[in-house]
Amino acid sequence: MSTRFAKRLLLPALLAGALLTVETVVADPPQGDFTVGSTPAGGCGTFSFTSNMTDADDDIVSLEWDLNMAGTFSAGNGSTITLNFPTPGERSVTLRATDGDVGDGEAGQQAFQTQQIQVTNTGTPSAVITPTPTSAEVGATVNFSSAGSGDSGGGSITAHQWDLDGDNVFNEGGTTGETNAASVSRAYDTVGAKTVRLRVVDNCGATSSTDSDTVHVNNAPPSASLVIDPNPAEPNENILFDARGSSAGGEVGDSITKYEWDLDGVAGFELDTAATGTVPRSFPSALNRNVRVRVTDENGGTATAVEQLRVNRAPIARFVFAPNPPLVGETVTFDAVSPTDPSFDPDGSAPLTKYEWDLDGDNAYAESGEPTGATATTATRAYSSAQTVMVGLRVTDEDGAVNEQRRAVNVQTTRPTAALTFTPEAPLPGQNVTLTSTSSPSTTPGAPALSATEWDFEYQPSSDFTVQGAGASITTSFPTAGPKTVAVKVKDASGGFAIASAVIVVNAPPVAAFTVAPARPLDGDDVTFASTSGDPDGPLGAQTWDLDADGQYDDAQGAVASRKLAKGTHVIRLRVTDSRGAATTTEQAITVVARPARTLTGVRRVLGYSPKARGIELKSLLVRVPGRSTVTVKCKGHGCPRGALRKRAKKTAQLRFKKLEGSLRAGTQITVIVTRPGYIGQYTTYKVRGKNRRPVRRELCIWPGAKKPRACPTS
Repeated sequence: MSTRFAKRLLLPALLAGALLTVETVVADPPQGDFTVGSTPAGGCGTFSFTSNMTDADDDIVSLEWDLNMAGTFSAGNGSTITLNFPTPGERSVTLRATDGDVGDGEAGQQAFQTQQIQVTNTGTPSAVITPTPTSAEVGATVNFSSAGSGDSGGGSITAHQWDLDGDNVFNEGGTTGETNAASVSRAYDTVGAKTVRLRVVDNCGATSSTDSDTVHVNNAPPSASLVIDPNPAEPNENILFDARGSSAGGEVGDSITKYEWDLDGVAGFELDTAATGTVPRSFPSALNRNVRVRVTDENGGTATAVEQLRVNRAPIARFVFAPNPPLVGETVTFDAVSPTDPSFDPDGSAPLTKYEWDLDGDNAYAESGEPTGATATTATRAYSSAQTVMVGLRVTDEDGAVNEQRRAVNVQTTRPTAALTFTPEAPLPGQNVTLTSTSSPSTTPGAPALSATEWDFEYQPSSDFTVQGAGASITTSFPTAGPKTVAVKVKDASGGFAIASAVIVVNAPPVAAFTVAPARPLDGDDVTFASTSGDPDGPLGAQTWDLDADGQYDDAQGAVASRKLAKGTHVIRLRVTDSRGAATTTEQAITVVARPARTLTGVRRVLGYSPKARGIELKSLLVRVPGRSTVTVKCKGHGCPRGALRKRAKKTAQLRFKKLEGSLRAGTQITVIVTRPGYIGQYTTYKVRGKNRRPVRRELCIWPGAKKPRACPTS
């Protein structure tokens, strides 16, 4: 409340013979402050200010505001005013209140109040245009979105200013689509590149820099063409990709300005050849993929052409014949699709389209008596004299690729009998295999004796015999598992020979492995061992366990075994045997640890006492414990009984220690120890104090077998 004071001035004057007294009244200026409205979202925008100024005579004649720290007040602002701060920083706002002359006859008293306003937004708005589509025909509607625009300081976009006709005038009233909206549209009636611009304003009043984009308006889109030559092509053959047949849209005379290529089959156009419409390329291996070219005309219109490219590997020609070798006059059967080694197309799923034979060795295919066509997969011929004929097979795949094979057919007058045996029956990789020839001379009267025995350890019926060893008996081994074809070739003194083959299945040994549960067993746990063994090329025959580390696999059979294990390290072994008798063993060292002690719970200690000036009067010590617990009470100091007090509880009980009751001096310490086998016990001390104060209590824990306590576990 304003105060008023008066000064009396005695002026000596002689007026009608009397003394005149004059009283002058001086008024206080207006009092109060002003309030600031809540901070707008984003820390900027429009702030409001409201005057709380009052005057004792209630005759404030003006409230004026200085909003820019210029020392200039705007008359007639009023009691409430708003202001937008577009940039961050600290601002000062000052209110000036002026009163009138009601009640005091003195006008013009003024009061000033100033407050600091903090504008926090440090971000700036940014404009982003997204046109859809980027290339359109004349008269087609193009949509423009400002959805990608934003404010880095967290503010919101409050205005969008568009220039859709490229004249650098934003939100032009008479231009179609230039409105203050986040999404606008426009149709263009002329061909060419149209520049579109956008500015945005955030809630702080800040304006972004201008973003621009280009929309290409065409009379019509271009037309794309792609020719691949040759197609199909051979691996490493030069291929020309030709898009020169493409044509531009728009008006007559327009041209293609860019060619972009996708030749690797990966999404996207990885090669830009600008105005060059051809690309040469070769590929090292067979493939079948779509290749693309995208053309762009001078108006920005685009079009894409797609063609399938096939790089084709030549087919594989193979044939077998029997008997091998044939005798004079004996019918020989030639087979191009034998189950063991057929002709095939390495990169095609369709069957070969043509099989052609040269059975007389003159290098001319499909002559009289030599079948041809898609079904001629076999042929037969008998030869009238002893000779060597180079028989040929030519195959063609669905893409027209051709390949051939030629083999020597030795027609003989006599032929020995070839045969072999091997041991062991199912060798392991790397194990020695003994091959023995059981061949014999020809049964023809007067036939010559055998003169040589040769071996091929990688024999292919569709290929010529390769000599890799010699002798009636030989030893070899195979580094990998699987079927291996071996052959013996025996010759007689007249040059006649015979070949016999056999398949040796090299046995992959089984793989032994097992899991342990629980993974970290504790003393006395039942531990389960589960086999995860397997055989790569057949079923397992047996699984046996050595659980006591005596070297004998007689403790358990089957895929699962178990045993109770005590604390310590135990070696567990598993032996697995496959159906062919191969065995593999594995072992694991299992460490069993002692069970961790559990914390003793259910203990309650009650110390009944009266505090005294020189200590306490102990009324009772009660300890409630679970069964099988031992309570030991020790007392050290004046008034303590001799020796430790100890009691055991077979079941849950409350124990009282009467010998401890009585007067105990300050400095005396009482220790209560509660233990139970296998548990972490409780170790509590009470330190007696004087001056009528309560004893100090401290809690510790004592581990099984330990003599000294320590801090209790936290969990």
